Amino acid sequence: MSRHINLSKSQWNLLPSDEREVFELFDERLPAEWEMHIKPHLNGLNPDVVLLNSDAGIAVFNIVKSDEIIGNPLEKIQFYKEEILKLYCTSLKARFGNSGAGAITAGLVFTRVPQASLDSYHLFRNRSYPQYYPIAGSDSLVAGDLNKLFPEWSQWGKHNPSRRMSDDAGIDFRRWLEEPDFNQTPPNPLKLNARQREIAETRTEIFYRRVKGSAGSGKSQALAARSRGR
Repeated sequence: MSRHINLSKSQWNLLPSDEREVFELFDERLPAEWEMHIKPHLNGLNPDVVLLNSDAGIAVFNIVKSDEIIGNPLEKIQFYKEEILKLYCTSLKARFGNSGAGAITAGLVFTRVPQASLDSYHLFRNRSYPQYYPIAGSDSLVAGDLNKLFPEWSQWGKHNPSRRMSDDAGIDFRRWLEEPDFNQTPPNPLKLNARQREIAETRTEIFYRRVKGSAGSGKSQALAARSRGR
């Protein structure tokens, strides 16, 4: 069984080396039943990687490439977890209520900060349910310590299916991970005449503009160009 990964090998090779190191660890150590979705759009959330296993659960990770800890990066992954439960995998919420969050891991991987610094950081030290919010440092990554990056990975799977996760939940969530083709390919630039370009690229003093013209005069093309941010 080969793993489902949303990127081709050539796309993978274009990623920053810090990120590839994390993705390669997951690819080498996780059972092939775990799907890997690298930098999925996820309707604007844009995590660095999402792992999905219909027998086990969901895991979402951000990769932090800074040399220091800035603010509280936990807030973003906590938000990811809340949004997945509330909007992107609603079958979990419908069946289990808030306890459906137990099927979702939200983790941080610091590629340039050692584990000891993370373990002593005041905002990380006393977090609730650390198994669901793992925080791994650079030395854990170099050591290939998958249990530090993702402690829940071995609890559930084909060998021991989770009561919370199911094929239906996997299908529910996968719809958001699989980006449509029109999002993957940049649109061709629209060819505009001078008047259309003025409508697309300028604004009036009152920020409103009435556009009039006969059928086929190019109104829709000018408005489409403006919606693309031209």
